Amino acid sequence: MSRRFFLLAPLVAALLLGCDSSPETKSSSATSPPDGLSRRADLPPLVDGQAAACVPACTDGRVVPQIAAGPYQTQWFFGGYMTLAFDEPWTGVEDSAGEFKVRPPDGGEYGVSFSLDNFLVRDKSEATGTPRTAAAWINWHRQDPRLVVSEPVAVTLGGIKATAVDLRLSPKATKENADCPAPCVDLWGNAKFNHYGGILGDDVYRLYLSDVKYSGSDHLLLIIVEGQDAAHLKRTTPAIEHLLTTVSLPVAR
Repeated sequence: MSRRFFLLAPLVAALLLGCDSSPETKSSSATSPPDGLSRRADLPPLVDGQAAACVPACTDGRVVPQIAAGPYQTQWFFGGYMTLAFDEPWTGVEDSAGEFKVRPPDGGEYGVSFSLDNFLVRDKSEATGTPRTAAAWINWHRQDPRLVVSEPVAVTLGGIKATAVDLRLSPKATKENADCPAPCVDLWGNAKFNHYGGILGDDVYRLYLSDVKYSGSDHLLLIIVEGQDAAHLKRTTPAIEHLLTTVSLPVAR
């Protein structure tokens, strides 16, 4: 049984219906996808090989992906243009404008998720004032007395630079939600969802945070590798980290 939890809570962030027309948006004309990529109908096309600046705000859709061995191009996440390569069939959980999540064959109910432009949560609401950058988020988590966070490590995932930390609950964590079977805390929210994500009990997560830029706009990519405990994370991490080396994103290099 998975020990992840979600707290239902209304979010007030408005969803944009079209692409951002702010001055940061690149003025270049849309281009056809590179070889090997399929054009995603009804989604903003790539601009000079990069996702439209408004992604993820300007897209809204969800499927449960079917993950076979071989390459996979997202249907909704990252504007429909993130690709990965699987050595064998995995369990698809979600491919949406807000998240892409899959589980390895031996991962049980734990897996790896990708999300864009989340916000921090404290006291059951959005925590404002912290920049949406990898460094600021890691500093925020390391100063949180409810958490134990490892030293940051610089990594490269499929050509994308990121920072990795492991995260678990500290003895100071309490049950923030009455229905939790063990201590639990809310940590992140996303404007695409009406629930928060967090960590529970003995779970240990590996976070990869990356500052990415596309079509002149800055975004934060959050990758979460879920572990039931430290031993489970150690056992499943090699397969997941191999998958992460295959990730290709339509971002500025």
